[in-house]
Amino acid sequence: MLLAGLQSLLWVESGSRSSVVGVPSTSRFESRLEGLIGFFIETVPVAGEVSPEAGFGALVERTAALAAEAFAHQEVPFEKIVEALGPRRRGEGNPLFQVLFGFQAEPAGRPELTGLRLEAETVATRELQLPFILNFVQQGERLVAALEHDSGLFSSTEARRLGSRLVAFLERASARPEQPLGELWQEVSEAEESARQAQLEASREANQNRLRELRRRPPAPPAEVAR
Repeated sequence: MLLAGLQSLLWVESGSRSSVVGVPSTSRFESRLEGLIGFFIETVPVAGEVSPEAGFGALVERTAALAAEAFAHQEVPFEKIVEALGPRRRGEGNPLFQVLFGFQAEPAGRPELTGLRLEAETVATRELQLPFILNFVQQGERLVAALEHDSGLFSSTEARRLGSRLVAFLERASARPEQPLGELWQEVSEAEESARQAQLEASREANQNRLRELRRRPPAPPAEVAR
């Protein structure tokens, strides 16, 4: 559902119905790797295709099918996929996708290891690997999202706007999964415009109130000039 929502956001923001999103995989599909300690991660390219006339429920089903197909071949090294597809490279960026989607469930409590004490630490990202990275973490009944973005492409204000749009869309889409995507996004845009107009009106009214207050104040006495 979340990946389908992201692909829908990419469509409405870019105008392109087709997209490719990178999804991390633990890459422990071989039994011989299960006992090894290490960070085994591969990024699987997952294609997306959005039809504005279809409902969100249909998009979720389509996305799930494409993701299952992609993960069925996750053992194929990323370099081999790039070699087989031969995409046109743009600079030193990822040749297949510019957006990364992650989801993980936070374990309840801290893991325990004999003789060791474990603490969670927040690590600052020094260098962004992709222009747009959206991570979701399931914390009990809460779902927390973190958006990392290239500040050269997106300002903080624009990134917050994109996050707010996605939340507003998912709220509507989950309540009415049969309603066409185009109509749902139209509602989101209309709600944004209504909120913007309300904010402008509130700001205009506040300015008028300040002017009225200034008019009601008695004039200041003339300053005395020493001779």
